[in-house]
Amino acid sequence: MRASLFTTLVLATIVAIGCSHSGDFGAFIVTAVTKYGGHTKTIGTIPKLDARWTVRQDANGFQAIVTDAPFASIAADMEQVFGTPKLSDDGSGTATHEPDREWGAVDIGVAIQVIGHKDNTEIICIREVKDMGELLRHRDSSSGGKP
Repeated sequence: MRASLFTTLVLATIVAIGCSHSGDFGAFIVTAVTKYGGHTKTIGTIPKLDARWTVRQDANGFQAIVTDAPFASIAADMEQVFGTPKLSDDGSGTATHEPDREWGAVDIGVAIQVIGHKDNTEIICIREVKDMGELLRHRDSSSGGKP
């Protein structure tokens, strides 16, 4: 009984905080984006970027928190793979001074936002949905109808 309770607690903790990874972030991001229906804009070699990251994901997309790699390197590699972002902000005009890059689902099949925080870079990827009703129906069915 104790072993199964311990195992359950460990698994719940891993799910709650996300899965931790290290290695080639460039290969990871292309694979993860492809899983949600996205595609690259280039045919060339995927840039190798050594980093550490954690990932939380569901049926609609994922969030990755990247450490050990600066925002500028991540943003440059993302541009090389996914093309010029629809929005590029250096953060100088915001209260938090956080740089931001955004790619649209119309161009690459998913929406991606990359935000440079003080200690990490956050990447949010959301699959393309036909309308908000589709997204909400999926959310309701996966949560048993509970908000």
